[in-house]
Amino acid sequence: MAGEVIHAKETAGGSPIAAVAVGLIFGLGGAIAALLIISAAAVFYDIPEHVMNILIILISAASMFAAGFKAAAKNQKNGLLIGAAAGLLYSAITLAAGLMFGSSVGFTPELIADLAIAAALGGLGGVAGINIAGRKSRKRKRK
Repeated sequence: MAGEVIHAKETAGGSPIAAVAVGLIFGLGGAIAALLIISAAAVFYDIPEHVMNILIILISAASMFAAGFKAAAKNQKNGLLIGAAAGLLYSAITLAAGLMFGSSVGFTPELIADLAIAAALGGLGGVAGINIAGRKSRKRKRK
């Protein structure tokens, strides 16, 4: 025990599971809020279906990125892995929600592509979260 040095980088962040959970809550909460806004807009305005589909895809992509970003910023290490996990779990949760409301899902190339895109967006968010969170902590240490 004597002479053992614990570096701040090794102890930063705590549990990766808790970080992913926080990221998921952040991403899903943002998605729900944005979807409620465009749903309300659709009630009052005549929005074409193809525009709604594009908006839903953009909201999902942004939410996967945000989930990865928040999870990695909370964990403060392993940004790519934590972000990818958050993106995959986000996709799995939305897939499960879709199954509960009657859509059918098969193991198709589209499903594999969706999961890969979710992991990539979450991973990108994780890398960005680590870089931005690290930059903020470095600025605080200088002062």
